Amino acid sequence: MAEQTGTDRIRVPFAGPGAGTAPLTWGQKAILHDMRETGWAAQMPFETGLKATIAWYRANSEWIARVKSGEYQSYYEKNYGGR
Repeated sequence: MAEQTGTDRIRVPFAGPGAGTAPLTWGQKAILHDMRETGWAAQMPFETGLKATIAWYRANSEWIARVKSGEYQSYYEKNYGGR
């Protein structure tokens, strides 16, 4: 698979595979603009990064369980509530 363009990087996560012909939304265009403004560049090919992200989530199921349980919300309320 050829390296993706910035537009491809936005379309896939937002609209899923096969969305290459759909026009970009204002929000998607804003992300592309921010990527250009900050000089952001991918550190690895998209598919490699996606596989690494999935592997991380699979290896960190305890973290996911805590997030899904809402446990983190009590932490934020305790430390940041009332600000």
